[in-house]
Amino acid sequence: MTQQPADAEVEALLTEIIAGMGAGTPFGGGAVGARWGAKRLKNEVATAQVDVGPQHVDEAVARLAALLRSAPRQDGPTVTLAGVLGSGFGNMNPALVRVEVTPEGRIRIAAHAKEGLIKQRTAQKAVSTLTEALG
Repeated sequence: MTQQPADAEVEALLTEIIAGMGAGTPFGGGAVGARWGAKRLKNEVATAQVDVGPQHVDEAVARLAALLRSAPRQDGPTVTLAGVLGSGFGNMNPALVRVEVTPEGRIRIAAHAKEGLIKQRTAQKAVSTLTEALG
């Protein structure tokens, strides 16, 4: 696991995802508190690289797209997927995940998550979930 500061865009996305989770409270004020709390939580970043070989690229992209509920985007020869994956304790913490797949079958995974007082290794667990799905 690598500790790195997340950029402003990732920080804003994670904060809004957590605020959206708080919006479902009965009195409707949960979004404000969740946003306030999320801004004060530390970011965790985890990365991994997996080589599946060129013959398994299409299958890998399909599995990752299903897990992330995301449509693949083609950036030149590289396929990119991004989405939110439930991770941490009970898969209740959101992890923002970005995956790049090269035509040679090299898959780079980066997951960003917020960590509170009790460390749940949310980003690392998200990366592990995706690498296990690839076999």
